Amino acid sequence: MKNIFRKNLARRHSAGGGSGHGVGFTHSKRPASWLRPKSKRPGQYLLEEAVRLRKKVGYLLFAALLIVLVYFFFYSSYFRFENYDLKTTNDLVSEEVRKVVNDILNDHLLFILPQNNYFLLSKGSFEKKFQQHFSLKEIKINKKFPGKLELEVLEKSEQAIWVTNERFFIIDLKGQVIREISSDISANTFAPRIYDLSNDKIEPGEKINNDRLLDLIYNLNSQFSSYELPAIELDYFKVDSPNVNYVKLVTKQGFEIHLNTILPLAKQIYKLKQSLLAGKIDLKEIIYINLRINDQVIYK
Repeated sequence: MKNIFRKNLARRHSAGGGSGHGVGFTHSKRPASWLRPKSKRPGQYLLEEAVRLRKKVGYLLFAALLIVLVYFFFYSSYFRFENYDLKTTNDLVSEEVRKVVNDILNDHLLFILPQNNYFLLSKGSFEKKFQQHFSLKEIKINKKFPGKLELEVLEKSEQAIWVTNERFFIIDLKGQVIREISSDISANTFAPRIYDLSNDKIEPGEKINNDRLLDLIYNLNSQFSSYELPAIELDYFKVDSPNVNYVKLVTKQGFEIHLNTILPLAKQIYKLKQSLLAGKIDLKEIIYINLRINDQVIYK
């Protein structure tokens, strides 16, 4: 019986039962000391708060410095093109060019970045915008540090002024309508003037599709003085419509000379010169001279 009692008692101790100080009490629910959270000392909290505060102050100072630098380099007057030097040829009116230049410089990149700034003004972008208003032979753009701009603009000489519906347009050698100008500006240019008597409506960006007519006008304008016609000076041109094959050259003496695109220009001028040298035509009494018929000079 004693043996049986001892075995039962041993089973209770091994199962954690009983009320003694046996091995069953080693599985207490209290956490071990190395698992308990350690409380921070007050000095550690103050140190971490100071580190966070220094970071915030550093960010704010960096942002303030960045704002100051952006303003100084991009918005201050120190790097701004407030004035610029402009050189143009006789083909251009400086007031008209200055207006276009001012519009480009007063524009903004991405709606916020000024274009009148030394660092932000792109030469390529400036020339592209300028070419939308003028057909140029050459444009020289020189940026001088910190805020000086020099421009030299040379417009193509192969241009004319097309007048229709009391509106004045610059066209190039191929008939492309470049831009509209005022009558005052047209009077101060050296480009030939062509009056369209049909008053057809045109707008910038359109084209006058009559290359032979335009070639005739440009050749007359550039070569007329070389023919040395006695007592005749060229003033301007008239066409009945953009689609005709002839032009009316109006002289400063008041009469007209009619030429076409079919006969060679030199041949038409030569027969006129021969008639003038032979004394067959009194220029003071005529209204027009027609050279459009082969081997004939008709006048009224």
